Amino acid sequence: MDGVSLAPFTVDNESFGGVTHVSFRLGDNSRVMAATGIFSVDELAIYSDTDGMTNVFSDDYESYLEGDSLDTDNGASPYNSSTSEATVGAEPGVGGPGTPGNKIAEIIDTDSGDTGELRYALGDDGPLVTGRVEVAVKRLDDDLGDGDAFITLFNENTNNAGALLDFRIRDDSFGVRAPDGIDTSTLPHTLDTFMDVVITWEYTGDPATTLPQVTISVDGVSLAPITLDNESFGGVTHVAFRLGDNSRVMAATGIFSVDELVIYSDTAGTTEVFSDDFEAYLDGDSLDTDNAASPYNSSTSEATVGVEE
Repeated sequence: MDGVSLAPFTVDNESFGGVTHVSFRLGDNSRVMAATGIFSVDELAIYSDTDGMTNVFSDDYESYLEGDSLDTDNGASPYNSSTSEATVGAEPGVGGPGTPGNKIAEIIDTDSGDTGELRYALGDDGPLVTGRVEVAVKRLDDDLGDGDAFITLFNENTNNAGALLDFRIRDDSFGVRAPDGIDTSTLPHTLDTFMDVVITWEYTGDPATTLPQVTISVDGVSLAPITLDNESFGGVTHVAFRLGDNSRVMAATGIFSVDELVIYSDTAGTTEVFSDDFEAYLDGDSLDTDNAASPYNSSTSEATVGVEE
């Protein structure tokens, strides 16, 4: 708890067969407590391994409305029917993207030999031939206009030629690398403010020989489905958020912020593969491999955790 561990111990009851339920309980069946007695739960994650690498279930309760029931009277609740008197609350002063105290990933590009980047490798969960990425992103104006941000879905080649999508976020507009010339003018673009981006992809034929169909949505406004014209075969293996490029640097005030990242293995967003809201880190934590707690790929560069003011 809070980084302090007990020595391993062996349970001496009849705890055979493995875990089937995880519960958080307050009080007992025979007594009641004052309504001010509250047991609060957040940032729940369940893994199928002791290293915390394979996520089975997670919930940060940000997808519900304040006051929502978590019992079975709420069809959106994933919790068991034994759930009782559990509802969603909101802590004062801390909310989602754009609120003071919220933690985010911040990417800069001050290294002339590398691109600022936060990259997640799907590993054994990939390649995904169907999938969905949901993320909140913010492009801070660096007053220079000489570097763009990108959301990139790579195949196993991890290069632009094989990217399933390279979605460019300029200071004043969006763009799609391949096919070039896609009209993105209908998408709402707001500098210095978080924008909710949803990307889906699926192959209508053999992923080894056909090209995927991709959809892009920003703040609820969608483009028509796009069929790529590059070598984007095989499915997604990496999801990356990039700023700038390898040959130039940007002012440190040019920041690409990322929050509420969720990757799914289906286009409907029902089967979660990975998620991160960055609340589990400390302010200033590196997200590169110099931080053993970071789940991100070694291509990550100049990505740290920040706290919104």
